[in-house]
Amino acid sequence: MPSVPLKLVTDQDRLPAALSSEHRELLRRLRALSKISNQLNKLRTERELLAQVIELVLQGFERAGSVEVVILDRDHEMSLLYSQDRGGALSLLECGGIDALPQDRREQFAVPQLIPGDGIPGRGAMLSVPLLASGALLGLLVVEGVAGNSFSQADLDALSGVAAQVAMTIQNLRITRRMEEQRRIARDLQAAKRIQRSFLPNLAPTMNGFRVAAEYRPAFDVGGDFYDVVASAPGKLTAVVGDVSGKGVSGALVMARVTTEIRRLASSLKSTHRLLETLNESFAVQACDETFVTAVAVELDARKRRVTVANAGHVVPLLRRASGEVVPLGAASGPPVGMLPTQRYRDESFTLEVGDIVVLMTDGIMEALHDENDEMGMAQLIALIGKGPRNLGEINTRIIEAVDERTRGAITDDITILSLEVTPRA
Repeated sequence: MPSVPLKLVTDQDRLPAALSSEHRELLRRLRALSKISNQLNKLRTERELLAQVIELVLQGFERAGSVEVVILDRDHEMSLLYSQDRGGALSLLECGGIDALPQDRREQFAVPQLIPGDGIPGRGAMLSVPLLASGALLGLLVVEGVAGNSFSQADLDALSGVAAQVAMTIQNLRITRRMEEQRRIARDLQAAKRIQRSFLPNLAPTMNGFRVAAEYRPAFDVGGDFYDVVASAPGKLTAVVGDVSGKGVSGALVMARVTTEIRRLASSLKSTHRLLETLNESFAVQACDETFVTAVAVELDARKRRVTVANAGHVVPLLRRASGEVVPLGAASGPPVGMLPTQRYRDESFTLEVGDIVVLMTDGIMEALHDENDEMGMAQLIALIGKGPRNLGEINTRIIEAVDERTRGAITDDITILSLEVTPRA
């Protein structure tokens, strides 16, 4: 074999005429492999990668009449066929691909194959090599020869080397794409979390002479629980706590709309049952199918010494008397908001004295505290509220600590607590 300068392997000029056809073909393949290896790390999408690979394989294999690549895109649950004839343009189409093959035939494509020509006019021999990544079949790289030409084992080995590089690059591109998507999702969730928090009020420690304290913890980055407190008149507070069906982003989107509507209604309507009814009428028309909201609205009136409650399928609020006695405030008078457009709700009134504390919450609290002896968790909740100090922050903290202890800090539902106390100033 004559001595060949190394520069000929990557030289872009024509090969020396003194080389035999076998040597010329070998160097052509080596040059193609070198080009493919240099190009792979520069490409950013699978389509760019496969288009470049097909072009370089056509350049590197003189006997190739066409090149096809079938790719399994499991992210989009389809197979894609990239193909190009020598001198033609790249084509791309969706196909049944490897997934369309019977399971017993897929195994034969998992190893490199040299398939001799079958004598059919216009068709030549074929090379088929798998694209494998961590043992998984990503696709196939197939080279079909021009009629009358054959391929050698060296051709198959060279194409297998190309396939190994391509498969590794596809896997890296997909990992990079998933990581970028995860980073984007994380950024979006952080933005959603900030936006959602903006819909929840930053409550002052006192409003209209009432002490106020709230705790809010979504199970995920964003949630469907909500609360609000509005000073509706001198000596009055209207408070609402609710829970949108569903969690995560979908629940947060509905929650944002509901809280905006509640804030508008709380300052204009004269009763808690009308607040829920008006919200229900609006929500039932615009809500998505199977979306609903449980909610409880309370009005604390210090002058009349009364608390009025309307409940739309929500957890019953609790009233801690100044004496330490804890009593439930009424019961649900109708289904959740959004189920029946013409639903009516009922107000229930209870006496209210200085030092009394009203505690509203969502069912995430009850779900966390329930056990076989206390199915709804109500007995434990009453004990936590009744036996603790008469301090809103302490009451909320005791409840949260009990939830954390029971769930080991891994809540599965959003939790919200809103506590309000009547002071002498009210």
